[in-house]
Amino acid sequence: MNNLPFKKEQNRMVNFRVYGNQENLKGNPIPYTRTTQGTKFTEKAMRYAAWKGHVVASYMDYIQGMEIIDRSEFGDVHDFLSQKPINTGKKRIHMDINCYYVNDTHADSDNVFKGIADALFVNDKYLSGSFTFEYSDTPRVDITLYI
Repeated sequence: MNNLPFKKEQNRMVNFRVYGNQENLKGNPIPYTRTTQGTKFTEKAMRYAAWKGHVVASYMDYIQGMEIIDRSEFGDVHDFLSQKPINTGKKRIHMDINCYYVNDTHADSDNVFKGIADALFVNDKYLSGSFTFEYSDTPRVDITLYI
């Protein structure tokens, strides 16, 4: 693995959007929730698991809308039968998110970033990224991946 800086322009850019959350498309995004064997069936953990499914479904909707997935551009990073659809191995990847919250009762954007990474990537060890937030009447998360 080289230590050169990540260069976005050398990778395939993927843009997709996650509206609201799984409970309410006009609701704010759900943040990362730490779960253990003992807490995975709590209401909070199950709500977070449903949020991850909502994120993956939004990503899959984007992928299904593509005419052709060119493996020469994407590489073999997708595992569509897995709960987490992106497996980059040791390839470095970058994700930028912009959270649009409907009101002040929202999570920290860094925890929303972490939850989205947890939903999409088998291993987020080689993931870099950034996050910003704004307020809007249409709560959503705009996600840009550089694969």
